[in-house]
Amino acid sequence: MLVNWKLAQATSVEQQMTTLRTALEKIGRADIAEFPQVISQTEETAGSGISHTKETAGSDPETTVSNVRQAPVNPQPPLQEYRMDRKPRGLCLIINNNTFDKPLKPRPGSEIDTGKLDKLFTKLHFKVEVKENLTGSVMCTLFQDVSQSHRHKNYACFACCIMTHGTLDEVWGTDGMPLKINWIQGLFTADSCNSLTGKPKLFFIQACRGSSHQIGVQEMETDDPGDIVAPTPNTIPNEADFLVSNSTVPGYVSYRHPRQGSWYVSALEDAISEHHNTTDMLSMLIIVNQILCDRNAKTNQGIGKQVSTLSCTFRRALYLRS
Repeated sequence: MLVNWKLAQATSVEQQMTTLRTALEKIGRADIAEFPQVISQTEETAGSGISHTKETAGSDPETTVSNVRQAPVNPQPPLQEYRMDRKPRGLCLIINNNTFDKPLKPRPGSEIDTGKLDKLFTKLHFKVEVKENLTGSVMCTLFQDVSQSHRHKNYACFACCIMTHGTLDEVWGTDGMPLKINWIQGLFTADSCNSLTGKPKLFFIQACRGSSHQIGVQEMETDDPGDIVAPTPNTIPNEADFLVSNSTVPGYVSYRHPRQGSWYVSALEDAISEHHNTTDMLSMLIIVNQILCDRNAKTNQGIGKQVSTLSCTFRRALYLRS
């Protein structure tokens, strides 16, 4: 205790070392009385800006912050935006399949979604093209033709809305032929579609991603294709400048009202219509999920819920200001 008190009273490093040597000699440890010289030398090197440690009673050594050289912090560059200065801004392709070959079920209410999306993207200065009730092979040909169109070089981006039956990462033609979403997306990569290189490519997909039926939904239907076993999911290529928004998570249904349309398209229209002048696309899709999570579907199994998912490889912020 006496040694600790004397050390605390010392007003300089030299005085502390002298006091420590004296204490060591008094307890018969003259053999290490010169050890403080090593400590003293270590303390002297600390003055050159090299970090050192100090010990406090009952604690681990802590870094002496005042003696640590800190690397300069480089400020982050401001978030860049995609250029959206073209009019029309881009092509918006809307595919609506609502009548199917058996055993696939019809999709009443999908025509309401089509009207909402047509109005929304026209407001956002897109050239809208609507295609309805396409077989799988016709959808394949359409996507190939659109991806090779020279019109894209005069546009700033591309949007595609697909409303049909689906499972996991596939969408279906009216004849039940499946198209893999990653195949569709691959048609618009930089290697396959040079005119859209560096430009944002948006895909909004209203379709179920699971094969289980939603039972007992009051005036509510799903975009489940019927008694079809879901295939193994495929990984979507991680290419730049893509955004793929799915109406629901893998394995789950997507709710659609036969007279009001789907929850997802309704939320998408509300969020973008209200916030497109002030909010970027990714943030608006978070708002879409806020709207979706506030809705409930009454089912025999309890309260049905829905949340959308997002896959995005954007390099910049996307604003669709009017």
